[in-house]
Amino acid sequence: MSAVTYVCSVCGYSFTSRGNFKTHMRTHTGEKPHLCDICHKSFSHKCALEAHRYIHTGNKPYVCDVCNKTFAKKSALKDHAFVHSGEKPYECELCKKSFTQMYKLKIHMREHTGERPFVCEICSKSFANKYILNYHMSSHTGEKPHVCNICNKSFVRKNSLTYHMYTHKEKKPHMCNLCDKSFVRRFYLKIHMYTHTGEKPFVCDMCNISFANPRSLKFHLHKHFDDVSYVCDICSRSFPSKYLLKMHRYTHPILKPHVCHICGKSYEKSFVLQKHMCTHTREDPYKCEICTQSFSKQHNLKIHMLIHAGKTPYPCSICNNLYVSKAYLNRHMRMHINGNPHISDPLPL
Repeated sequence: MSAVTYVCSVCGYSFTSRGNFKTHMRTHTGEKPHLCDICHKSFSHKCALEAHRYIHTGNKPYVCDVCNKTFAKKSALKDHAFVHSGEKPYECELCKKSFTQMYKLKIHMREHTGERPFVCEICSKSFANKYILNYHMSSHTGEKPHVCNICNKSFVRKNSLTYHMYTHKEKKPHMCNLCDKSFVRRFYLKIHMYTHTGEKPFVCDMCNISFANPRSLKFHLHKHFDDVSYVCDICSRSFPSKYLLKMHRYTHPILKPHVCHICGKSYEKSFVLQKHMCTHTREDPYKCEICTQSFSKQHNLKIHMLIHAGKTPYPCSICNNLYVSKAYLNRHMRMHINGNPHISDPLPL
């Protein structure tokens, strides 16, 4: 008796287990049946809910015996151990670059496929990495949720706060073995080492002058482009680099006239406030008129509507398979790159 195969009609993935097939379909429908009984956040996978619960309990039972860092999952501890051993078991088959963790390899593969599955619901800009999308979102909301409990300085990203905390400590984690200087990041230590070796690896492509650090090279390049200036749209002051303009913009207070009457958070634009309000009401404002399924993001509703229409508008130029989104097409293209083009056809147009 041959095994039953369940084939996804949207993206062509196949499964031998009905349970796995049903779980997979939630990525297309947006269904999130697993609800946290503490904060009422919902998840499409049970394992995602279990991982989320550790936020409330703080329970991280798996401890690294080298640095005492704790983890909620055994698999996360296993991947973390490679940081200490230097082992990089996950290798890219295309460029042979290797990584300590599988998720880093997956993110890297998007450089080859061009896949950018994380889409900003405000400006539709897409990203290969969820963390970059979250960082980008701060440009719309102005939110900096990670606050230093010593000096109250706030940051967009948690790792930026982590590095900042070292400024309050005398010793930083990355120490030079020649002069005992210490640094917050390994990269800064690497740049510092050039002062001992005399190496200047950063070379100007125009005049071949070399520098010991990238910032010196960046400022040097302005000599070749004196006519280029970056102007502040608030005070009209001009700067020789985009980076300096960005730093200057932080000196101007951001006007946020749209205030949430529940939690007091304020926003520059009214539509951003409207989206924020959904976090209080738990509403999914984008509703499908056919099956009444609702979504928190308009982009997810658009993808969902294609399922009802039977439309798959993204064709593969190699085998003519069709897909409902560019992200699924890019994922399919990886199978051609890896030499495995034989996959199930999704629904035709």
